[in-house]
Amino acid sequence: MQAYTDEEPVVHSMENYSHHASYSMVEKIHSEWVVQHIKVPYDYQRAVNESKKRNRSDWIHFLSTGRRI
Repeated sequence: MQAYTDEEPVVHSMENYSHHASYSMVEKIHSEWVVQHIKVPYDYQRAVNESKKRNRSDWIHFLSTGRRI
């Protein structure tokens, strides 16, 4: 999910500020840490439309904006 708020293990929120799916890879190469942030394009509008069918206004917002409510 591009953004969400969760209560476990403590209340926290995550936002990626984009409708793209994304993930990060962290690797230790020799004595240095290397971080890669990867954005994954996909048909987010289709996911938004499916969320509309399920009356999930929260997911519509998360998917289309990458921001929490």
